[in-house]
Amino acid sequence: MSEDWIRVGVNGYGGIGKRVADAGRLQDDMKLVGEDYELQCPPDGGASWRAIGVRS
Repeated sequence: MSEDWIRVGVNGYGGIGKRVADAGRLQDDMKLVGEDYELQCPPDGGASWRAIGVRS
Protein backbone atom coordinates (compact mmCIF):
# COMPACT_ATOMS: atom_id res chain seq x y z
CA MET A 1 0.00 0.00 0.00
CA SER A 2 1.14 3.50 -0.71
CA GLU A 3 2.37 5.76 2.08
CA ASP A 4 0.90 8.79 0.28
CA TRP A 5 -2.79 8.70 1.08
CA ILE A 6 -5.55 10.78 -0.46
CA ARG A 7 -7.89 11.63 2.39
CA VAL A 8 -11.54 11.71 1.38
CA GLY A 9 -14.14 13.32 3.62
CA VAL A 10 -17.80 12.47 3.06
CA ASN A 11 -20.34 14.99 4.30
CA GLY A 12 -23.46 12.89 4.70
CA TYR A 13 -24.06 9.23 4.03
CA GLY A 14 -26.96 9.58 1.60
CA GLY A 15 -27.25 8.44 -2.01
CA ILE A 16 -24.03 10.05 -3.22
CA GLY A 17 -22.11 9.88 0.05
CA LYS A 18 -22.43 6.12 0.44
CA ARG A 19 -21.22 5.56 -3.12
CA VAL A 20 -18.22 7.83 -2.57
CA ALA A 21 -17.47 6.05 0.71
CA ASP A 22 -17.72 2.61 -0.94
CA ALA A 23 -15.50 3.69 -3.86
CA GLY A 24 -12.93 5.23 -1.53
CA ARG A 25 -12.84 2.12 0.62
CA LEU A 26 -11.93 0.02 -2.45
CA GLN A 27 -8.93 2.17 -3.42
CA ASP A 28 -5.45 1.35 -2.13
CA ASP A 29 -4.35 4.99 -2.02
CA MET A 30 -7.43 6.54 -0.39
CA LYS A 31 -8.46 6.75 3.23
CA LEU A 32 -11.90 7.80 4.41
CA VAL A 33 -11.76 10.36 7.17
CA GLY A 34 -14.45 11.98 9.21
CA GLU A 35 -15.73 12.77 12.62
CA ASP A 36 -17.76 9.62 13.20
CA TYR A 37 -17.35 7.52 10.05
CA GLU A 38 -15.92 4.49 11.88
CA LEU A 39 -18.80 4.45 14.35
CA GLN A 40 -21.30 4.11 11.53
CA CYS A 41 -19.61 1.44 9.41
CA PRO A 42 -18.80 -2.03 10.73
CA PRO A 43 -15.34 -3.56 10.03
CA ASP A 44 -16.63 -5.65 7.11
CA GLY A 45 -17.22 -2.45 5.11
CA GLY A 46 -21.01 -2.53 5.03
CA ALA A 47 -23.09 0.30 6.37
CA SER A 48 -25.18 -0.13 9.47
CA TRP A 49 -28.41 1.63 8.51
CA ARG A 50 -29.80 1.44 12.03
CA ALA A 51 -26.71 3.16 13.41
CA ILE A 52 -27.26 6.21 11.21
CA GLY A 53 -31.02 6.34 11.62
CA VAL A 54 -32.13 5.23 8.14
CA ARG A 55 -34.93 2.70 7.95
CA SER A 56 -34.70 0.00 5.32
